[in-house]
Parts: sequence; C-alpha cells; structure tokens
Amino acid sequence: MGIKRGYSTVDEFYKSESINLKDLTGETIVIDTQGLLHRMIRENISNKYEFYLQMINFIEKFKRFNIKLIFVFDGKTNLVKSEKTINMRKKAQVNLNKLLEENDEQNDSENNNEKSDKLTILKKKACNIPIWIINECKKLFDSLNCIYIHVDNYEGDQIIAQIIKSNLIKYVYSEDFDMLLFDIPYVLKSLDYINNTFKLYNKIKVLKSLNISSSQLIDVAFLTGTDFNCGLYKSTFNSNLEIIKEYVTIENFKSNLIKINSKRKEGCMIILPSYNFDYKLVKNYFTLENIDDKTNISINSKLDTYFDIKYKYNKNDLIKINDILKCFEKLKTISVSSYINYKYSLKLTNYCKEHFGISC
Repeated sequence: MGIKRGYSTVDEFYKSESINLKDLTGETIVIDTQGLLHRMIRENISNKYEFYLQMINFIEKFKRFNIKLIFVFDGKTNLVKSEKTINMRKKAQVNLNKLLEENDEQNDSENNNEKSDKLTILKKKACNIPIWIINECKKLFDSLNCIYIHVDNYEGDQIIAQIIKSNLIKYVYSEDFDMLLFDIPYVLKSLDYINNTFKLYNKIKVLKSLNISSSQLIDVAFLTGTDFNCGLYKSTFNSNLEIIKEYVTIENFKSNLIKINSKRKEGCMIILPSYNFDYKLVKNYFTLENIDDKTNISINSKLDTYFDIKYKYNKNDLIKINDILKCFEKLKTISVSSYINYKYSLKLTNYCKEHFGISC
C-alpha cells in the first residue's frame, strides 16, 4: 500500500532527476514485480491475459538497451500487517459486489457513466494478484531467461533491499514510496515508454533536501502509517516531517505530545493509535534486522547462480519456444486495435518474429 502522500510531499522539497534508459546500458535493475503486476492488471481489467503482452514488452524495452532485470516476488510475510492494510481490498471487493448486484433502475447516461466510474475505481482497489498469474510469470521468465527471486517467508521489498545491500546492484524500479525507506541509493519510477526515461530518486539527495537522516525518514513514515502500523490521527506526512525535524526522535516526540497538542485547535489534536503501533517492528523491517543469516546466504547463492546465466534467448531450445507459444495462444484474445493504443516498444508480432522466429 505504501506511505500515504510520501512522494507528493518529498516532491515539494526534492526535484526528481530524469534518466534515460541509454544511460543505464549494461546496468542491472531490480524490479518490484508485485507492484508492476498490480499496475498492469489494474490498467487492463477487461482481459485477464493482457499481463503477458505488457510483461513481454516491458522486458523487450530493457533488452534493447542491454539492461539486465531481476524480478522479485512477494513471499508470505510473518509480520502482522495493520488492520487498514488488511481490510482495504476486502472492503473494496464487498462494495464492488454490491454495486454489481444492484439493479440499475435509472437509464440516463449521466448515472450510467457515474456507475461505470465507480466500478472502475473499485475494481482497481479490489485488484489482487492470484497465484496463477505469479506462476505464469515465472514460466514466462524461465522461457526468456529472465532472472527472478521468490523467497517464501519474506516480502519482496526486503529481498530487494537485501539484494542492493550486496553492493552489486544500485538501481530499483518501483512505484512504491517504501523503497526510499530502505538503504537503496537509486529508486526509479514512472517509466515513460515514449521517451525511454525514468524519474530518478537519489536517496542521499532526497535526505539532504528534507534535512533529515535515513533513520528519521523511517520515523516520519512510521508516524504517517506503513503497511505494518497505524499512523497518527489528525496528522499527515508533511506535518510528521516537521515533528521529526523539531523533536528528532519518536521517543522525544511522545514525551512532548501534550505540549504539541496544546498548540493545536480542539478537534485537531494528535492521537496515538491504540493498536498496531509497534515502532521496533517497523524499524527492524526497514533496516532488515529481521532477516536471518540463512535467508541472506540463500539470496546471495541465487544471485551468484543467476548472474552466471546468459541474458540471451536460445532459439534452438524447443521446450522454451513451446512455453512461449502457449502464452501467445492466450494473447490472441487481445484485438490488434486495442493493442495499438499501448505505449510499448514493439508490436507483439514484430517482437515474436525478431526474437523467436514465430509468426502469430
């Protein structure tokens, strides 16, 4: 879910840089696969197979610039997520079902358009990634010799941060603000398929522009609310930033809460959550203190293995070609006219012919 208004607040202080894909030639980028899939599926709710097309084009875009990708999936976390995070999609699904079951008695176009907009919003909020899509992506990645890592008992964010900690890679592609809370030097977001550019967030420069430390940025996020804790009531990311700047630490803030509220109007006083407000848990999560040595060894072993794989597709591998052909059969349900509207690197037919010698 990320940190509410995290990027929008940071953007008030920090002007993100633009970086072209050609400037990343030869680099390796770690991909927040769960976040990428969420956006792919939400953008194309009407066709459940469309993610194949989008993922193939995403990979092709980077291959053209000789950029290696490491896709990281989410595992099942053993941490308890905040009630708000758990219920968000459930509530959206309930509301979606209610709206779908309603009898539309009014036939005027204005109400129909309004209902259509609500449906679109609720479908996006209720969107979840089923396991079959995860498995299909893995098959596709295997077929294209793409690197992926899936550690069952840890969230993808932590695995991504642990990979970066190895100092072999410095770039992460993700739309989630959480990535800035980890010790990741460069976060890429908002890929422009037309101009081949990203927004680049330099962690050191971000901290300097905010005039806080890396640890304090975690504190601001904690007060605002993360996936693992409820945030303060009557407070925002921006106001929490000012709190940490003035009071430096969470402990000092808590001891001065009465003083802080004395300066606020009635009805605007800050209230500490009565549950899901474990600072140590959140701190350990973003500093990777809860990752055990066995998992570290496993991640590093997988990285060593994956870096030995040549990042080129073997056209003579008939098994892999058959796997891709299965994907293409499902993709035939997508009309060419709808595909033309997408801002991707190559049309699917051209891509298939150029890289696999397959006509589809």
